[in-house]
Amino acid sequence: MRRCKIGYILVMSMLIGLIPDAVRASEAQQSRRPLVVGEINLTFYQVAAAVVVEVLERLGHPVTIVGGNHPQIYDALGKSKVDVLVASWLPHAHGPLQQPLADKLVEATTLYTDARLFWAVPSYVPESDVSSIDDLRKPDVASKMDKDIAGVGPGSGLMVGSEKVMSSYGLTAVGYSLRVAPVSEWAAHLGSEVPSVFRLPEAPGLCSRIPCPLSHNPVLHELGWRHEAKR
Repeated sequence: MRRCKIGYILVMSMLIGLIPDAVRASEAQQSRRPLVVGEINLTFYQVAAAVVVEVLERLGHPVTIVGGNHPQIYDALGKSKVDVLVASWLPHAHGPLQQPLADKLVEATTLYTDARLFWAVPSYVPESDVSSIDDLRKPDVASKMDKDIAGVGPGSGLMVGSEKVMSSYGLTAVGYSLRVAPVSEWAAHLGSEVPSVFRLPEAPGLCSRIPCPLSHNPVLHELGWRHEAKR
């Protein structure tokens, strides 16, 4: 959505790989122990993790992958059940999840920058109707919108931020609801028949007038949705 007023959570983020200090300290003694990589179970995290795992394996490190949602992987990281997390969106989206573990972690490297969280509406929704989140409250707009807003990833920065948006903009009061949906259903809300965030609507008939929480990183192509992410 153009001119979305949610910059308080949508400041430009970075994706960071995280390695506990204990792993580095015991590296020499446990050089052949499999390195446990925590993989958040959404497709764009899986892509990033696959690249990192490929590099580690080419360097001769045996690797085990553990999957889970955001809270599960961060909990495993804090309990040293996971050695490397790929990836953490900092400083805002995943900052609250990382902060309690900060003294145990090393930010190993920046994977890529300019990752963003935002809300979007399909590009066929007239900009004269919706150009900001505030517009969703207008009676003539609200009457046309699908008010079932499906996010993805329990405990994710996207959902936590979207809950704040719902509260700050009073969207519940005018009939909107927000829920965590399975990835396949979330993708269906985007107009895709395939459970992947990489396939998005090509024609207006494929998708209703629904606001949708989305994320963007540089590996995604141009979306068929209109949005603005405040940095």
